[in-house]
Amino acid sequence: MEFVEIVNSGIHPIQNLPILNAVEKLKGDKVKWAQDVIVKGFETLESKLKWTYTNPESVKFCCGDTVTMADVFVIPQMFNADRFKVDMSRFPFLNTLRTNCMKLE
Repeated sequence: MEFVEIVNSGIHPIQNLPILNAVEKLKGDKVKWAQDVIVKGFETLESKLKWTYTNPESVKFCCGDTVTMADVFVIPQMFNADRFKVDMSRFPFLNTLRTNCMKLE
């Protein structure tokens, strides 16, 4: 459940379009803002995965061998990371998670 809450309160709403538009209206860089929010959240998620799994290759899903809401919440944020050109090479555990989830139908 912790994975869900990190995305739900720490990543997703802060880089939603209305917030990005408000950042831009205040003369901020909305791309930089989104990148910073995503990276901060991903650093937390990556550390949680590192604590659970011994190495990136051992990751199947966020919470074990089956898909949970955590995976459903995390994967769309990875597409946002692509959209805002976040360097995902820093997150090997999340990258393995994404690969496994993208194999699902």
